[in-house]
Amino acid sequence: MSTTRAPGPVTAACAICAEQISVAMLLAFTGLLLVEGVAAGWLAVAVGCGYVLLATLVVAPLRRSQVYSLSDFAEWRLQSRWVRRMVSFCAVWVGCLSVLSLFVLAGRLTAWLFGAPDWVGWLGLAVIALPIALAGALGSSTGFQALQFWGLLVTLATPVVMVAWGLPAVSIDGGGGGDIPVPVRGEGTGFLPETSVGTYSLYLALALGVVGFPQLAVRCSTLRDARRARRTVLLVPPLLALLVLVPFGYTALATDFVRDQGVYPELLPLVLSTHAAPTAMGGILAAVLGLGVAVALVAGVSGLLRLMGGAIAQCVLGGGVSALRVGATLALVVPLLGLAVLPGLSQLGLATLVGVVFELSAVTLAPMLILGIWWDRLTDVGVASGLAVGFVATVVSLTLRVTAVPFGGGGAFGELVTQPVLLVTPAVVAVMMVVSLVTARRAPPKVHAHLGRMHLAGADEAPFTPPTAHRL
Repeated sequence: MSTTRAPGPVTAACAICAEQISVAMLLAFTGLLLVEGVAAGWLAVAVGCGYVLLATLVVAPLRRSQVYSLSDFAEWRLQSRWVRRMVSFCAVWVGCLSVLSLFVLAGRLTAWLFGAPDWVGWLGLAVIALPIALAGALGSSTGFQALQFWGLLVTLATPVVMVAWGLPAVSIDGGGGGDIPVPVRGEGTGFLPETSVGTYSLYLALALGVVGFPQLAVRCSTLRDARRARRTVLLVPPLLALLVLVPFGYTALATDFVRDQGVYPELLPLVLSTHAAPTAMGGILAAVLGLGVAVALVAGVSGLLRLMGGAIAQCVLGGGVSALRVGATLALVVPLLGLAVLPGLSQLGLATLVGVVFELSAVTLAPMLILGIWWDRLTDVGVASGLAVGFVATVVSLTLRVTAVPFGGGGAFGELVTQPVLLVTPAVVAVMMVVSLVTARRAPPKVHAHLGRMHLAGADEAPFTPPTAHRL
């Protein structure tokens, strides 16, 4: 962050939406609505609940601590450099999975628009985004992120508004027209759980995932005080509701669907834009939407690369501009290697990949942050043990989904294996607390002073000095 004046609550709230609700998440949600129906709308409610939880439990104490990242918070709260590295490791992996989902979307967009292989889209996005990240041309400034939010909203809403205003809704005959690649509603994407246990696990992942997103601490550090930080976060759910109206608009445009496995659900907005209007207008609408999505992909990947590069530079490479550039390059290589080594990753649904980002954040960073703010007996060993349990459980769950290994015999238990947050999060909290009680002698000596700073009003009245590097 390189701003010298604290932004207003609305601008900061728009920036938070742009950073945490990527174009991949929005298109994945749109595809789920089109295929699964209104039941998918509850996912947005769960994310909104996450922001309410964030405003209630986290944002004000985090602002009073005057840290610039979750890694800074872990080191400041627990007085442990190696726990800082573990938190940075988890935060970087959250960022890498976010970048991976954006790469997958870029590959599918390229294949649909130009008929090229997916890897062309991956490499094209990498070649464009990396130089921008290294140059800092699209940094994480609040003003730019807020502008990105409104740009994404306008881009995605334009086809909906134009079609709803002057053109008839899409009505595709289910018996004929098999050349129109839209799935049948009710066939499902396989993302929404079939049991109540799996559904609650998914909702918990979305809510706690928002709490643990690494970008939040950086954004809160630019706000003037704790009261303004809380007010800013409470503005996010209404802005999120405004953004979510666009996917519902696409759903309203389509009355019937035909099944074609050749198109992923997240591409349905482009398909509908093409077929909802006469040939020329439909092509223009699809081109506008495709261009807007491409710009959002570049901006999202470049911003994440710079943030992850800063984290890697600070914790591994000793800091500095050169180290930041090396870290950003490494952060780009990891998702590309994952796509190359594990072809199954690129075949997963975009909603599944986005869900894993929320899951990892929910079972690692969120428990550390909440317990660090509200529990005075937390120790570095306890946090490290909980982070290890949460990270390993997420990796195992993702591996089972990539390899399509049948486990658990279906039903509630089988869904908990592939949607493990409802099971893993309490386990992580229990591990952190039990191990902390066993290692009580390792409690940091300044714990009560730090808790007092976070929870006493007026502790954030010291003038704010912007950070000199982008860190997670």
